[in-house]
Amino acid sequence: DAAEMAARALPWVSWVISLALTLGALALYLDCRSKVLAWDGADEDPTEGVEHRLGVSMLLDNLMMILGFLCFTLLSGTMELLEGWQFWLGLAAFLYCMVSSIVLTRLSVNLTKRINPEKRGDVLELKFQKTWLASCDEGERSVIYQSAFKAYKVTSYTCMGLWLVCTLVQVTLGLVGPVPGVCVLLVWLVLNLTYCGEALRLQRHQG
Repeated sequence: DAAEMAARALPWVSWVISLALTLGALALYLDCRSKVLAWDGADEDPTEGVEHRLGVSMLLDNLMMILGFLCFTLLSGTMELLEGWQFWLGLAAFLYCMVSSIVLTRLSVNLTKRINPEKRGDVLELKFQKTWLASCDEGERSVIYQSAFKAYKVTSYTCMGLWLVCTLVQVTLGLVGPVPGVCVLLVWLVLNLTYCGEALRLQRHQG
């Protein structure tokens, strides 16, 4: 039936998505790397466009990782419809996706550090984000903070909308239990407690 066909196609879909995003991110990285290596310092600095394209490459890396989690979650929920080798094929796609995302992100970060020698941190370090932030100048930190605040607002609205959908589906159709709504509320709770707790800590520190 349709559900079984979709489940058995999922491992292949996961591979197609992972490989397509890998090729896109790798093409952007290699283009940026070639421009940086070709720059002799005499012409106009090409790094402005390069850093933007590296940012797009890392966006594709993150998208690949998240879609990899999504595909594996769907795969895990349809295991009874799969043959053994199909599940292992999907698991291999998931592992490839995780490793590829880390490797490509590390390449992009290292190239950014080559462009900006003052940058510090390694993607494989546990405190990479803290180290990287400390090496950014005020303008870069402002961009990071504004982006983070917008992400906070969008995530809050998304959690509210998802909770509403889960509740309506549960009450009117009875298709899902309370677990999806509770999970959404837990994410929303952690998000708000973290934001408010950090704001209070910074206010006390400044005071």
